[in-house]
Amino acid sequence: MIDNNDYDECAICQDVLDKPICLPCGHRFCSGRLEGWRSRVIADKTKTCPSCRAKIPVTKAMVSQLEQYRKVKTFLEDTLNQSSLRVPPLNGEDGYEMCKRFYGNLNDDDILYIRRLPPDLQQETLRMNLKRGLNMFNDTIKDLEDQGGLNVFISVQSTVAWHPKDARLIN
Repeated sequence: MIDNNDYDECAICQDVLDKPICLPCGHRFCSGRLEGWRSRVIADKTKTCPSCRAKIPVTKAMVSQLEQYRKVKTFLEDTLNQSSLRVPPLNGEDGYEMCKRFYGNLNDDDILYIRRLPPDLQQETLRMNLKRGLNMFNDTIKDLEDQGGLNVFISVQSTVAWHPKDARLIN
């Protein structure tokens, strides 16, 4: 017999369920806590139920995130193939925030340092930062693919994560 107090309690935070999500295995968790659990880096890269370790199905959010990461990866690869890279703009110039993140969260001192380098060293430094970012995205994409068996590109519009045994949608 299930105790109602246990049924309404999140096994992760041990508080009353907030926006509960029920996994196919039947365990229920706060949506925010379960997302935190899903986003943790686990040695085997498999996302499992915190209670029974049953595999957590792929979610629409995971597929959407994978699609976005693949777009950024393609953009980084295309940028690296350019013969000359744009030197990041200074604070207040157009594209400052985007370039800062794009080149690996450069701070203002880093941008000033790069701008003072000779052109060949500027390009080498910028390429090094882009390659580091590309490697990070490659690792993240592989982790996401490994989590859900997403080795093939999946379109967000045509995918809903669910378990065929009980056909419950997992948001």
